[in-house]
Amino acid sequence: ITSTNGLVVEVFTAPWCPPCRKLCDTLPQLAVEFPNVAFIRTNTDEAHELVSHFCIRSIPQIKFFRAAQGNQIQELVSINGFDIAQFKAKLQQFSS
Repeated sequence: ITSTNGLVVEVFTAPWCPPCRKLCDTLPQLAVEFPNVAFIRTNTDEAHELVSHFCIRSIPQIKFFRAAQGNQIQELVSINGFDIAQFKAKLQQFSS
């Protein structure tokens, strides 16, 4: 995240979660629509340290980040669940 100049969206999912699979299916199209956004998909079953660090309690969860001064990471917003309209609205808000 700190090596990226723009918006970074981290999507916390698990392969057994139906809403997560649906969300992951939309990511390639969103990457085309928002080419200046870096998307990261994190499998919560494998990334226990990240899940703990970001206090992920439910999935899917989408977190929006931007690198801040001094190698700090600024979390802009977090979305719980899969709501494509809300997801796109936040992408538009933070990617410009």
